[in-house]
Amino acid sequence: MIQQYYERPFQFSRFKHWLTVLNIVLAIGLAMASFSPGTPESDIVYRLRHDGGRDLDEGFYFHSKELLDQPDQPAFEVIQVLLLQSVYLLVKCMRSSAYAHIGTYAATARPMSNFSLPLT
Repeated sequence: MIQQYYERPFQFSRFKHWLTVLNIVLAIGLAMASFSPGTPESDIVYRLRHDGGRDLDEGFYFHSKELLDQPDQPAFEVIQVLLLQSVYLLVKCMRSSAYAHIGTYAATARPMSNFSLPLT
C-alpha cells in the first residue's frame, strides 16, 4: 500500500483516515527535513520540495485537509488530524493561524470529555 501511495500520492483514496494522517505527517516531515548538502537524502528532499515548481509539503497538507471528514460530533481521529495540521502550521511559521486552529480544536474536543479510545 505504501508503494502505491508513493507512486500516485493524490489518487489513492482507500483507507481515508490512515491516508489523512499519512499526508499530514509527510507534510510535517518534509517541511522540517534538513540534511547535509550533497548527501543522497538532501537530493531527495530537494526534489520533493521543488516538484514541478510547487512545494510538495503544501500539497500533502492541503490533501490532508481535503480528505478530512468533519462530522457534527467529532471523533478522536478527527481531533488528532486537526492538531497535526496545527503542528504543520507552526512548522511553516504561521503561528497566529496555528494558535487560532488549536483554540478551535480544543473547543471542538470539549464535548468529547467522556470518550474512550478505540480498541482496534
